[in-house]
Amino acid sequence: MEKQNNNLEQNESKIHKLINYYYKNLYKNFETKDIIQNRIVDIDIIIKWIEQNWKRPEYKIYIQPKKWLPEITIKNQWVFFLYCVIHWILPNINSIIISNKWKKIDVASYKNFMLLHRMFDLFFTKWFNFAIYDVINKLISDNDFQEIFQTENIEILTQPEMLSLIKTLEDIKITWFDLHKHHFHSKLGKLNNIWTFSENIFLEIAMKYENQIREIIWFDTTYIKPASYEDDSKNKTDFNWIYAQNSKQKTYQKTPIQFTISLSQNKIDEVAKYFSNSPHQQFIYLQVDGDFKKNIKNMEEQYQNWIMNPQQRENQDPTKFPFFINNLWNEKDEAIIIYFYLHHIIKHKKAKKIRYLDNKIDGIDFFNTSIEKKYNILSKWKVNKKTYIISKLWVRIWQIIILEKNIDNK
Repeated sequence: MEKQNNNLEQNESKIHKLINYYYKNLYKNFETKDIIQNRIVDIDIIIKWIEQNWKRPEYKIYIQPKKWLPEITIKNQWVFFLYCVIHWILPNINSIIISNKWKKIDVASYKNFMLLHRMFDLFFTKWFNFAIYDVINKLISDNDFQEIFQTENIEILTQPEMLSLIKTLEDIKITWFDLHKHHFHSKLGKLNNIWTFSENIFLEIAMKYENQIREIIWFDTTYIKPASYEDDSKNKTDFNWIYAQNSKQKTYQKTPIQFTISLSQNKIDEVAKYFSNSPHQQFIYLQVDGDFKKNIKNMEEQYQNWIMNPQQRENQDPTKFPFFINNLWNEKDEAIIIYFYLHHIIKHKKAKKIRYLDNKIDGIDFFNTSIEKKYNILSKWKVNKKTYIISKLWVRIWQIIILEKNIDNK
């Protein structure tokens, strides 16, 4: 792996050099800060010709890390880009490879590279998004572009397939620029925030266990993602939870979540004040306690070693998605318990008493957990406050506080 990375640095592709040019112009500390350099993952975009029995063959897009992460082929781009956003990882395009069985074409070999240069310039400098139809049509109809396919005797990309590629490029631009431009200043405030890593652990748990939640708690759809810069800085929101409990639900419920270690009533009042004037009907306050809170310092050291050590990350098991939580043992158990209870409570929140969970997930025995519900009204803000105290072996581990505007509904 180390040899491969050295070769990559020595033989950067045209695309790699082009993207680096834009990064260096946007972030003046791009090359000088290890905290940025250690977050860069070079990737190949692999466009594969897939045979399908029930319809015409088509090109599908995959991501393959070449540096920073183990060499795995990632089929779900959304998961990869969300993973990058969670950990402030910066995907840097090395090559765009078009593959048809044993034949491969590198788009960087395209003679009229100026057209690609203009396309990237529209994305990364002029801020044009997604459907740049005129540029795509020029590219597909260009003789030099067609020639690289004809020479290898493989099918050229259709306009919809080119649009899929453009969408991937847009996701990379969003991951690099739109989300990080507020934080990659000289002080690197977000990256130096010690508490952020524990939010990342919870977000990884949401990614890893969302399919099991759907099966065990019976949710049709559930996603938890980091909040936008504006929500984070102005709207008391660390995460946005988007879900649908069943397939008959016409729209998705969007609920903001604040993730905190504070038990301060003043802080809850601040959240209630914001919530009472917001368009939301529900707000969730996750208060961290128990062993997870006690182990934060130790986990933070592990996280910093992991995020700042490319060789350690590259040596992760390539058969598993490279989550940081794969390196933890019991430290993550309470966060997993709370993630499941969060869904369980929402599913049964109208019940007077909610039964404890008795599942066993990855060796975690939920039979040893319990749940206690408390209810009161924050009359100043005309907000319902429902507090769910989650305990393990009769010791409180976390609180889930749900704020709602309908004060008549207990």
